[in-house]
Amino acid sequence: MASNKSTEIEDAALDSDVVGSMSDETFFQFIFFGLVLVPSVVSTLGIIFNIVNIVVYIKMGFSETINISLFGLAVADVGVQLTMIGFSVIFNPMVLTSVADMDFINALDYVVLGWPHVLFSRIVACLTTYIAFERFMCVVMPLKVKVIITPAKTVAVVTGIFSSITLCFLPAFIADQIGPRFNPRLNQTTIGLILAPNASLLEDVSLFISVFIQISSFILIVVFTTGLIRAFIRNLNWRYESSSSKNKSSSRDKALIKMVLLISVVYIASSFPDVAGTVAMLFIKEFSIKGREKNTFISVFSVFFNICSLNSTATLFINVKMSSRFHQNFLAVFKFR
Repeated sequence: MASNKSTEIEDAALDSDVVGSMSDETFFQFIFFGLVLVPSVVSTLGIIFNIVNIVVYIKMGFSETINISLFGLAVADVGVQLTMIGFSVIFNPMVLTSVADMDFINALDYVVLGWPHVLFSRIVACLTTYIAFERFMCVVMPLKVKVIITPAKTVAVVTGIFSSITLCFLPAFIADQIGPRFNPRLNQTTIGLILAPNASLLEDVSLFISVFIQISSFILIVVFTTGLIRAFIRNLNWRYESSSSKNKSSSRDKALIKMVLLISVVYIASSFPDVAGTVAMLFIKEFSIKGREKNTFISVFSVFFNICSLNSTATLFINVKMSSRFHQNFLAVFKFR
């Protein structure tokens, strides 16, 4: 059970009187739009589209490193979209009105959906960084890249990203749990958020790592994408002067590079608001899930989460449009020809 200090923190976090500049009425309007209406459509499509990606990449096989990376990205995107669907379910007015105490909803939001959503989002960030790096190396070191980046090494990297980031978030999952707790407002025991005695410290560890991963990945993706564009333009003449057999390979490489560039650019555009919001958390103390501006915080990030979901949803269209091999396998798998 949590200590008295943890219970006090818990009660303060869940106290409906602790609100900042956004009223509860405006807050619930934002929540309905940002965490119920939009995710129920966008995230459902995102799950379907990324399952399609997974099926097609299994069909294509994993002899090429890019297929392994994009397969891992599709799996992580499914995780992101599943948590968004979870938000749309628990914040549905029909669910809210059937629950006597909001403590249980807040606990589900924070523990079961909130932290896992951030976890999968950071996995997406790291995988996108690796994909951009991989294509950057293909342009900068085309003759050595197949030795440096092999399928076995890529499997190890993708697996390592999933496992290491999960380990980084373990402190948060240890700090925040769901169970019976005494609710002084109702004067009875309810199911809600239980904080460990050292919850703040444990959460800060995971939060610091999360912020570091988010900002560093964003910067690296921008760097690799910029470098990829410059290197790609610089090597165009060399590619056109290569032999006919190399031209075929070059055309395939160019298509992959364009696809990765588009994936990176879409990621940069969609994740920028989320990065800006995270930076704001570092400088505005009350702008957090437990601060006075919690209504504003949740509302703002509900919008940011949906923007990121659009990124996860768009991947199928990018793959079909930019990769002829993916397009062919997509048509073959789903019998469109």
